[in-house]
Amino acid sequence: MVDADGKVFVENNVCLASGIYCSEATYCIGENGRTSTATLTNNYVDHYASYKGTDLSSSAPSDVYDNASNNGEKLESDEVLSSEWYKETLGWDFDNIWTFIEGGEGNMYPILKCQQSKVLTPVIYGIPEPAFLIQLADGSSSESLNLERIKSTCGQKLIFKITKGEEYIYIDGTIVDFSGAKEVDRLKLLLLILIWLGNLMFFLLTMLQIYLMSTISCSQVFV
Repeated sequence: MVDADGKVFVENNVCLASGIYCSEATYCIGENGRTSTATLTNNYVDHYASYKGTDLSSSAPSDVYDNASNNGEKLESDEVLSSEWYKETLGWDFDNIWTFIEGGEGNMYPILKCQQSKVLTPVIYGIPEPAFLIQLADGSSSESLNLERIKSTCGQKLIFKITKGEEYIYIDGTIVDFSGAKEVDRLKLLLLILIWLGNLMFFLLTMLQIYLMSTISCSQVFV
């Protein structure tokens, strides 16, 4: 907390939160509207951390970002995984204060050198329950899932794969589509349905033929 009469400077920061969910207006960097003396300068937000909203399903990145605004400037690439970006853009000290765990640069966020343990246990946020994939809390259905809402607290890159059911769903960029397989797969599914219907028709005709032959034989016996 800062006295409203004092000068406030918020600069050279980056927001790496896994998500910002609140029922009221939220900002990635901070609220300076209540004090005219606050100055926001050179602040940024990771693209994957820029999702905001009242809850996970309604969150989305803001359209307007500026490094001197309450939300900071949104980063579109992997700058936040590189020590060079922190040193050149924010002026952070990677000789005495900041570092990456071994093999971590380019794959996750940096940590403070003073952290005793270099073994981190990340938490994955945004993984939906199975019911979420079919029906949302308001009763409406969802035909897709935005993978960008699934994030790690340590910034690790997440690789998503479909291990079963590729004929029903597929990944298109950062979106998982539940509305059905791609067009070529739909044609295959239609062909399988037609083959199944043909086999069913053949079975029914065979059973009808057996029934008619049985009826004729029975009639001949009692004549």
